[in-house]
Amino acid sequence: MDLKRISIVFLASLILMAGFASASDEKSVTINDEERLELIAQLEGTNITNGEFIKIALPELYDENPSKATSIYYQQEKVWFNSSDVIDQSIDTEPSTRDIPAGFMIGTSSIKKESTKIKFSTKSTFYGVTPTEQYVYSGLYDSNSELIGFAAKTATSTKKIEVSEDKNYSPGTYKVDGVHQALIPAPYTPTIVLQSSSTGWKTL
Repeated sequence: MDLKRISIVFLASLILMAGFASASDEKSVTINDEERLELIAQLEGTNITNGEFIKIALPELYDENPSKATSIYYQQEKVWFNSSDVIDQSIDTEPSTRDIPAGFMIGTSSIKKESTKIKFSTKSTFYGVTPTEQYVYSGLYDSNSELIGFAAKTATSTKKIEVSEDKNYSPGTYKVDGVHQALIPAPYTPTIVLQSSSTGWKTL
């Protein structure tokens, strides 16, 4: 096999590996029925872990046999929409192994009118190592501060994640609140990177 052919085969292998590395398992859920939305609203602000919240409110995303990494969610206090005290968390039985900064995350939420729909979305981008897993939650509120739409997504081994959904449009004032979290692999720190975001109130 000549050098040129070896180079082509090597390049093709790199492309294939890059494709596998960028692939991620994704799960998402959209909630519009009043009963589920009311359940999430009732849970908001309560003292539960993120794992408990997922199990109760988002069974579509729940893993009955979580990995050692994602089981950390059961040690992590739930971060709520528009939280004023969101901080990165280190949850580790061997904290001395976590002394290398992982990077940083930028999280945003958006809302806009598209024809007869209101489109709302929440997005996270992580700059640095590739997170083991990322979650985004996106909540749409009406002018009475009632939760009228909710969407969530989880994905593994990805630096970017976005959940986007829509509701039937009617004139009014709305906002979108988002929660962003990334689970960081060892030996990087912190273990969990957390953020919240909000569009603020918008008249559409």
